[in-house]
Amino acid sequence: MIGYEEFCEAKQVSERNWALFLESLTHSALYPLIILSVIVLGIASFRMKAIRNQVRGGDDIGSLATANRKLLVVRLAFAFSGLLFVFGTMDFGSAKMAALNSNCMSKAKQIAMAQIIYASDNDDKFVVAPNWVEPIIFYLGGSPAIVMHCRMAKGNQSYAVNSNLADRKVSTFEGPSSTVLVFESDTVSLGSQSDVAFDRHLDRANFGFADGHAHSASLKMSDGLMWTPKEGLGTGR
Repeated sequence: MIGYEEFCEAKQVSERNWALFLESLTHSALYPLIILSVIVLGIASFRMKAIRNQVRGGDDIGSLATANRKLLVVRLAFAFSGLLFVFGTMDFGSAKMAALNSNCMSKAKQIAMAQIIYASDNDDKFVVAPNWVEPIIFYLGGSPAIVMHCRMAKGNQSYAVNSNLADRKVSTFEGPSSTVLVFESDTVSLGSQSDVAFDRHLDRANFGFADGHAHSASLKMSDGLMWTPKEGLGTGR
């Protein structure tokens, strides 16, 4: 017998996996090619059998020539269906990667929002400490085991908090939409730009910002992000 909490967590995992599957289909512009290739292959196989029977039973040259032309068309259909299947499969793989990246970005946003809500209840400051996850669990709106884990991560560590935000009041930030709050990392739970994991999503990583939004960026793009927040005039830490 499993407990109620274990049941709820298992149900949440199932719902998230199903949502991820549906999302991968919506990202796949060429996914119908896989279905089309199967249909073309089926029709071509049926016609191939009929034409071979015609060739075996044909006596005059005209009927044999016609059958051979039809056979050529069917062979081309086989080749075409193979190409459709290959392109469709390749695109489905890309769609899966896009869906995983979107799922990870959503989690980065969820974590950033949890930090913002926490700050509004706790002296206008984010949780910036090695054990930062525990204080915001109440604000996550989901199981920490799920929200805090990117499915492309190598280990259990998926996200880190920008250490440069320690002891800074959120209301004093200038440009919070450019200020990195959380980011993907394989090595630390508290760190800076050098700790970002760019190897999960085709040389890109997801970032959650101090205003609550999230987006992905490459290593080059991350140089333009604000890692040390600027504070307004007349304000202090």
